Amino acid sequence: MEIMKPEIISRETIKPSSPTPHCQRIYKVSVIDKLSRGFDVAIIIFYQNKEVNNSSISSGLKKSLSETLTRYYPLAGRLKDGATVECNDEGAYFTEVRVDSHLQEFLKHHDDPDLNLFMPDERQESGSLLHLQITSFSCGGIAIGMRMCHMLADIAGATAFISDWATISAVPYKGNLVRKKFIFDSTKVDELKRKATQSRVENPTRVQVVAALIYRCAVSAASKLSSSGSLKPSVLTQVVNLGDFGWGNLIWLSPAGIATKNVICLNDTREGVELKRLLLLNNKR
Repeated sequence: MEIMKPEIISRETIKPSSPTPHCQRIYKVSVIDKLSRGFDVAIIIFYQNKEVNNSSISSGLKKSLSETLTRYYPLAGRLKDGATVECNDEGAYFTEVRVDSHLQEFLKHHDDPDLNLFMPDERQESGSLLHLQITSFSCGGIAIGMRMCHMLADIAGATAFISDWATISAVPYKGNLVRKKFIFDSTKVDELKRKATQSRVENPTRVQVVAALIYRCAVSAASKLSSSGSLKPSVLTQVVNLGDFGWGNLIWLSPAGIATKNVICLNDTREGVELKRLLLLNNKR
């Protein structure tokens, strides 16, 4: 598709709606989280909107972001050294952009590098720990791109932040979203673990055996669909939350900078292993 030329409308810093108490002004980063210094959690979310004029939406998002930052106050602070965040309420960097394109056309025909158009440029303000870009399409649709300092949040924390922001904004989602949820019963998962142990797999976790089952079925299905009978090399990657805390469950998202079109999230619960499949709007691969 034709390369879009984004037009920057405004840049500003959004501060928390209320000041952070003095007793919470210093946030200590854990030893594990220090390892992620220099990395960001990057997410893009697309929304459909029938109203072409997005000025009211933009102002509403700024107001709700300010309120959300009061809850997630470290994100509005600044990194003092390699182990400390000064929660000084200096705010998050917020950019508004406009593109002369329709959202649905972009989602149908875009290439992976095009996603960078919707991501904020952290070089514009290097001190911010949270960068946001709101991109308005000519049809009224919008894209929200976010870069969040990985030292403060993993993907679970980032998506929980967005979920809370959306709740405060009270902006309903009207997109072409496909989201499915399945539960693998605990007894069935335990049976999978026994079978794995019999195959000389030492101490497999519940998530590992379910992931292995899904991967095995995916490879089997792909081999049947292949006209040549041969398969492209594939890799199963398991991302583990090693942070001190988690901030919630995933919502629909696009991992920026990663050529991942379909994402499966496994969550180990008391009832069993919960599977959430998030289908992104791309059918090229």
